[in-house]
Order: sequence, then structure tokens, then C-alpha cells
Amino acid sequence: MEIDICPRWVLVHLRLPAQYQYHVALLVSTVLALAFLPVAMHVPHFCLIRTFLGIPCPGCGVSHSIMAILHLNLIMAWNANPAGIAVALFFCFQLVARPIAIMAPRTSDLISHASRYISNLALGGLLGVWILRVIVGGLNGGNFLL
Repeated sequence: MEIDICPRWVLVHLRLPAQYQYHVALLVSTVLALAFLPVAMHVPHFCLIRTFLGIPCPGCGVSHSIMAILHLNLIMAWNANPAGIAVALFFCFQLVARPIAIMAPRTSDLISHASRYISNLALGGLLGVWILRVIVGGLNGGNFLL
């Protein structure tokens, strides 16, 4: 789940040593994802899984959940998608840990391993919420919200 949308030419243009490029790419990608989140909230929602299969995808509500967390409304965040809290914590980890890995290269491996572990927990949360929504929604006649 590590989001890496930073173009490699940017890293080359900045003349960053190879050992820092991975951490800088993930840091920049996290900042960009969070910066564009308010814009994404105004884009009409279209979920292919819900449209074609009639069930929500694992990520349905994560954007709303993260925005609610940014507004310090944890109840709204939980209602939008409980796994959004884990995703937001993962983003927070990236914002704190990646600069540490850049400034203290000896921590690089530890931070990379911790990032993968936290990423797997967030993905597990998304999967768990999705399975629960599908089961509960099926029992509630198609109402897939928790």
C-alpha cells in the first residue's frame, strides 16, 4: 500500500543519492496524496465494483474517513470506513518516518520494514471491513454500510 506516485525524473533532477530516493519518493507521494484529497472529495464518485457487482469496494469511504479525521471527527471517520483510520495512521507514519530515514540512513531498513508491516495492517483492515460489509449487507438485503 505504499503509495509511490513521484516521477523518477524529479528525483534525478534533485540529484538525490540513490539511498535517499526511495524515502523521498514515498514522502512526496504521501504529501501529494494528502494535498489532493480535498480536491478528490469534489469529484463525482463512481465505484466500478458497486456499479457492476452491487457491492462496495474495500476503499469505499476511505477518502471521507480521512477528511473526517483531518476535521477531528472520529465518529464520522468510523462511519465512513473504519479502515480509513488505519490508512490515516499509515500516512502519519510516512510523514514522520521518511524524513527520519533520510536524515539517519542507519534507520532506513527498520523504517522500510515497519512501513511494510503497517501497510499490511491497513490493507488487512480494508479487507476486513469489506468482508464485514458484504456479509452484513447481504444479511440486511443489500444495505452494505456498517
